[in-house]
Amino acid sequence: MEATRHMSAPPDRRPAGSLTAALLESERDTLARIADEPFLSGLAEGSLTDACLDAWLCEDWHFVTSMRRTLGVLVHDGPDEETVDLVGGAFPVIRAELDRFEGEIERRGLDVGPAPGRVVADFNAAVHSAFSAGPASALASYWALEHAYWWAWSRIRERIGISGPYGGWIDNWSSPEFAAFVSELADLVDRHSELSVAAPIVRDVFARERRLWRYLWDIGTGPPAI
Repeated sequence: MEATRHMSAPPDRRPAGSLTAALLESERDTLARIADEPFLSGLAEGSLTDACLDAWLCEDWHFVTSMRRTLGVLVHDGPDEETVDLVGGAFPVIRAELDRFEGEIERRGLDVGPAPGRVVADFNAAVHSAFSAGPASALASYWALEHAYWWAWSRIRERIGISGPYGGWIDNWSSPEFAAFVSELADLVDRHSELSVAAPIVRDVFARERRLWRYLWDIGTGPPAI
């Protein structure tokens, strides 16, 4: 997010004994599997097919547009002004992401269609349900989404840096500024949620994130696994 943000530790090094540290430890295997997904490996190796990339652009556009609307719940019902400030401040960044998606979609002559595929539609519905359950659930869901994305793109950055045709995308979700934003979200989860609420939501989000990467890979390499 904004370049003025600073963080004391990366998002995956949460304070000992914190809720988010416990959540990340419990989902360590799933996060490791996300990092090993063939879509991400193909992106890092430069072997990703056009069909995979096209699918990601269109499906993620649908996901981000849905997420932007859903975030309004946290702005309205945020448990404190820090939450409202952090979430509200994300909207210009999301708009910039959509501009980047839409520019690439237009350049490649793609049609996003009126609705996403079933995997993304189900993901959107699950996120909306979590946000509708109250701030504790909403914050857990939002943090898990952003952490999973930071984690996936940071693993690519470790392998190839931010050079090459996908450098801008890699930097967008692995930059120090984005990492600081994810850490701030984690702080809010620690403050406003609890294990019984957050654990099933985080588990579901991470599992769905992995399923999405696999779905996008399958679109470009064989029959979609929907």
